[in-house]
Amino acid sequence: GNEEARILTNMGVLYRHLGDPVKALEAYQQARKRFIQWRHVAGEIGVLRNVGILQSASVGDHEAAVKTFSEAIELAQKTGNKRTEMQGRLYRAEARRLLGNIDDARLDFEASLEGARSLGAAEEQWKSLFGLGKIAEAQGQKQEARQLFESSLSIIESLRARLSLSSLRPGFLADKRAVYDAMISSAFSGRPDQQITASVLGLMERARARTFQDSLGKSIEVIQKRRAPEATKRLKDVREQLTALLPRQLAASRPDHQLVAEYNRLENEYTRVENEISQEVPLGSALPPELKAVQQALGPARVDLLVEYWLGDGYLAWVWATPTEAGTGSSRPLPPQMLSDCLASLSDPNEVGWRSKCREASQLLLQPIRERSLPSGRRIVIVPDGILQSVPFEVLEMPGGRLLIEQAAVHYVPSAGVLLDRPSDRGWSSRAPWSESLVALGNPVAVKASPAGSFETWEALPHSEEEVLAVARLLPGRKSVHLGAGARKQELPWTGGKSAPILHLATHSTIDLESPDRSRIIFSGTPQTGPFDYLFLRE
Repeated sequence: GNEEARILTNMGVLYRHLGDPVKALEAYQQARKRFIQWRHVAGEIGVLRNVGILQSASVGDHEAAVKTFSEAIELAQKTGNKRTEMQGRLYRAEARRLLGNIDDARLDFEASLEGARSLGAAEEQWKSLFGLGKIAEAQGQKQEARQLFESSLSIIESLRARLSLSSLRPGFLADKRAVYDAMISSAFSGRPDQQITASVLGLMERARARTFQDSLGKSIEVIQKRRAPEATKRLKDVREQLTALLPRQLAASRPDHQLVAEYNRLENEYTRVENEISQEVPLGSALPPELKAVQQALGPARVDLLVEYWLGDGYLAWVWATPTEAGTGSSRPLPPQMLSDCLASLSDPNEVGWRSKCREASQLLLQPIRERSLPSGRRIVIVPDGILQSVPFEVLEMPGGRLLIEQAAVHYVPSAGVLLDRPSDRGWSSRAPWSESLVALGNPVAVKASPAGSFETWEALPHSEEEVLAVARLLPGRKSVHLGAGARKQELPWTGGKSAPILHLATHSTIDLESPDRSRIIFSGTPQTGPFDYLFLRE
């Protein structure tokens, strides 16, 4: 009965993600019949939501989606479930916006916002505000749109990592990045000046900080537990109480003011304890850096130019900064195949025409560097975004056909804030000659033969040993060098109490685009781990 209907619903979701809307719709229709047969209204509403998303997002039939979401809303009204009705209006609002029915879309977004506020549903609140902002933007009301986007961001940045009252379906309504993107895009509508430059940099850094918090929250908690055990335990207790409230909140069909008040009390307590921990463990809790602070950090870091990129919806934006100047730039539209064609040619060892295939990308990506006219030998720091993290800027062409690496030293950081976290550079003279200066690992090998048909094997990297030894020769002090079978994960500095300021890895790594948490760096294995060992993203 109900179990069979749920399986059919999940099959429909799977077919939709696999790009087969016909089979997905068939599975949804069968699931709905089962739910109707067993008079399971909540299940039927869930199927209708999925059908509406399929019609709008996969097929592009927004008009049919509006009718489907309306049917779901009517069912929710009959059962008196305010939460389900509110979410149905949010879905219908987005479908109406995509259809171009702006007035009705606004009414639905306003209704979903009111319902979300009465139910204390933060996720639905920021999505409703963002939808209203997109409508205001489409009508040329730029100031109102920006205010709505900022209100949406305020809620996003107050949300606890991995704590959400939402049961919304992913992949149809806007994600958090879209809100930052809308703010950055709207900032470029005004006349470029120092205030706009600072605003754009702040938004880029806020977005990166949010992504970091959401993806690496578990790792941050481990460090917090080690450094602030008592406060971390109190935080865990409050989180467990909040988590216990989630099912009751989700099940509430009408506003429960006592429940909302208790949730708000716990949220305030959570924030108080979290702030207490941030005083002892500032990791991941610092505010995004201000432009002036970033510029002041460039000199001590011996950086001549910083360029931070943002890949928006059909456009590329950037902020550039030197110790004395700063500015922004953008390019619209962004050719969709430009970056993928360039990367494909660079990854093909037999491709001899990679320069020509990357020429358009070079002209666009290096524009902020070309315009600065830096002398040769300068130091450039790049903060890439999205697919740009896979682009080797060093091999992009500057005017005259020279590669960027031939004119400048190129470095990459995940955020401009990294420059502010850099320890004071007092030179090596302040370190004792016997102190450890380097931990380096290279050329990992399997400790035993991989079994036939094993999941993955890795080739030897003999030249990586030369690389590690060359780096070690450059540095004073004591060096901890681990090569071949000795390049094990447990030799990493944070696992053995080492205090070396420099870690150098010359090994394999892999990025898993389907499951980013499985992206990993490869080390030599042990009898316990098998042929190889891994350091995963969350670690």
